Amino acid sequence: MKPILIHAWLLLFPLLSSAQAQDSARVLYQKAMADMESRKYKPAFEKLQQAVSLDSTHTAAIRKLGLAAIEIRRYDVAISSFQTAIRQQTDDTISLRLLAQLHFQTRKWDDAIRDCHQMLSLQMYGRVNYMLGKSYWQKEDYGNAFRYLDAAYKEEPKNIEIPVLFAKGLVDMSNFKQAVKYYQEAIEMDSSRHDLIYETALAYSSMPDDRSAVMFYELAMKKGYPVDDDFLENIANSYMSADMPDRSIALQLQLLEKRPGDLSLLFNIAQTYYETAKYEQAIDTWQQLLTFDKDNARAVYMIGLSYQHKGEKSKGKGICNKAIEMDPKLKDYRHVKQWLRL
Repeated sequence: MKPILIHAWLLLFPLLSSAQAQDSARVLYQKAMADMESRKYKPAFEKLQQAVSLDSTHTAAIRKLGLAAIEIRRYDVAISSFQTAIRQQTDDTISLRLLAQLHFQTRKWDDAIRDCHQMLSLQMYGRVNYMLGKSYWQKEDYGNAFRYLDAAYKEEPKNIEIPVLFAKGLVDMSNFKQAVKYYQEAIEMDSSRHDLIYETALAYSSMPDDRSAVMFYELAMKKGYPVDDDFLENIANSYMSADMPDRSIALQLQLLEKRPGDLSLLFNIAQTYYETAKYEQAIDTWQQLLTFDKDNARAVYMIGLSYQHKGEKSKGKGICNKAIEMDPKLKDYRHVKQWLRL
């Protein structure tokens, strides 16, 4: 009789141990919930870890462990927890949504895309199109990005990030005209965004529509965009292309004070003088360039052309011939014409 009782006890003991573990897990879970309500996330996280170790089937505890892990920035534990909850309960839409959002927020774009498609298959919505669109955008898959962003725009017509993503993607594809359309929609939502106003100016300049570019550059400055050397160079180029040479030269000279040995800037200033028939200033500026780079055949050639335009034909031709000796390619006037913009 005694052997039978012993055998029965051995069979019953694991069941009792499992039940005790589940009871302990429930107690820890309740205490963890109290900690969560009090925003004591670290103690809650530790209690939930213990609860899950005692009862690995406690789906609610596993899900809450993921939430507590997010609060203390243990994203690896959070992701693992939500994945475990979904494996245990395949229709756990709460964990799936949390997992998708976490993958999205931590820039795990492929994982976010997979999760979002799973959400759509379960007819789960609520920012799914936005997350899909931005995830595809980050991967430079603009076909899919625009498809889902278009759907997201209908759902979230006041989300300024959506037209901005459209605009930046279109700029990346050199579709500046359409990009401007979306930039302007974004600016209508928030006219204080001087960064978007500046990017609109760049897009107009690339079209090219430099008169519109100038208008947006000036508006960006008015709205407080930080004016650095790149900004000044960009607006100066647009002033020149928009037939506002005096403004262009003034800004380029301002830049030259900060970058006196900038050969490209010196050449541009001289070229601006040349194109506005200020040949003496053009000559002086190209000669200034030659003090830094005495073998610059292009600068020598342009000095020769400037003298010719001043009426000193013989002197100018002699200088041009000297430049051709320095660089025989300058003999091909058609080749020269391309970079001189004559």
